[in-house]
Amino acid sequence: MADLTYAQMAAAVGQRLGNRSDLDTVARSFIQDRINYYSKNFFYSAQFIDTDHVCTIGSPWVDLPAGWSDIANIRILQSASIYIPLVRVAYNVILYSDVLVPPFRNLPSQWCTFNDPSTGNRAIRLFPTPNLAYPLEFTMDKPPDPPSADTDINWWTQDAQTLIIEAACEDISALYLNDPVRQEKHKEARMREELSLNSKSIRIRGGIQVKSHI
Repeated sequence: MADLTYAQMAAAVGQRLGNRSDLDTVARSFIQDRINYYSKNFFYSAQFIDTDHVCTIGSPWVDLPAGWSDIANIRILQSASIYIPLVRVAYNVILYSDVLVPPFRNLPSQWCTFNDPSTGNRAIRLFPTPNLAYPLEFTMDKPPDPPSADTDINWWTQDAQTLIIEAACEDISALYLNDPVRQEKHKEARMREELSLNSKSIRIRGGIQVKSHI
């Protein structure tokens, strides 16, 4: 199957459900749902970089970018051309180090994720507390968002797009059409695609690693 646009994927769902072009809107809803679900397990992550955040003088807290729950790496722009990578540590490590009131201020060298107690927002805790307003560079791995425009080309593999189509057909058959026979057919196809993708993921990771009992 060639790479499909978002509109073509929705049309493929309707076709596999018996040439039901009237299900286009329903198909799109279930496609979005299944992409969000499977992105946690099967889809490759993309690397995102955010350079819009600047730490505040005297505050160790920096909110995470909208929609992010964690960060892979942080660098701090010490000067116009020098980025310094920060070391990720556990929250209790920073608590043991950050004992002064008011807090010690300097160029941050460590970080962790924790909720900002003043706002409740998921945030970055820096140590030492910044002595200047340093620009920050966040790097994160996360699955791309589902497509929104009809012409959006898929970012998933062809195997994964088949998985999404079959999974959407299965759920529509069960929850919208109340057709258990068709549901079972698409369920079997969906399970075959899951097995195939799991097998490929294991091979990419170098196969199953067996360790001797110690």
